Amino acid sequence: MNYQMEELVPIVAELTAQYTSKESTSVPYAVAEQLMGAVIYCIEEYEQSQSNGLFGEKGLSAKAVYRAGKQFVMEKVKRAKELYHAILPEFHDYGNQAYRETVLEGMPKFFVQYDFHFCPQEHLLTLDYPVLVHFPTVMCGIDLIYAYLHVILLEQKFLKEVPEEYITFLTSSCLFDFTEAFVNVPALVMKNMLGCRLAERKISTLSYTKQECERLRINIIHELEAGTLEQSLLQELSNIVLCLSDVDEEMEDYLKLYIPDFCAELENALKNDCLNAVLVL
Repeated sequence: MNYQMEELVPIVAELTAQYTSKESTSVPYAVAEQLMGAVIYCIEEYEQSQSNGLFGEKGLSAKAVYRAGKQFVMEKVKRAKELYHAILPEFHDYGNQAYRETVLEGMPKFFVQYDFHFCPQEHLLTLDYPVLVHFPTVMCGIDLIYAYLHVILLEQKFLKEVPEEYITFLTSSCLFDFTEAFVNVPALVMKNMLGCRLAERKISTLSYTKQECERLRINIIHELEAGTLEQSLLQELSNIVLCLSDVDEEMEDYLKLYIPDFCAELENALKNDCLNAVLVL
């Protein structure tokens, strides 16, 4: 942020008067801290937009930048709502409680309770459903919610391309309780599709034969010894994506985020002779 604290104090004072309906010029320390956070959030929103080439005017006062940043926050809330309503009509949680509660129950509460005026830095939700992106710890407020919803849209686009009966087979056959697990659904589907590729079997065939299980194990060992497992999985993922009709490069890039973890899971499962804990065999 390019402004000194003394430049922000008058803005916080003005915001405090609005917060108390001009009945008082003082508030508890926690509220003052919250209001200062609101001012800084809006200013940083403006500066971020400026760095992205969306707004280039320089030499503005802190108050002008705060007001411009607040407008950007309001516009992002509007875009987030539009994004959410684009997700809703065909959203499918596949029976996973965290997925359902986060998207269908949590998000409406966020849009009702979000205070872009006095507390835009709060995103209110714990976002229990785990996505594959590790968002920066400093990301918060509507920035985090918008980014999270964008990822959910990518996930739903991918899952819609996969036969529902295949996803249902996976979710009902994994060793853990899928309903209550904090598990990423596309990752579960993708790694099992990749497992089929490693076993040189058709993805549409549900259960593995003993020969396919052995081939899977041998091929993983070979890839690990050659140091090519991650690269092979990335290539196989690209091949899978090419077979889908509505999955773009951004979706592929998103799914690729899970490949390093998947490699580690396979290696660990192989060492402990428990591939069935990673893949539905």
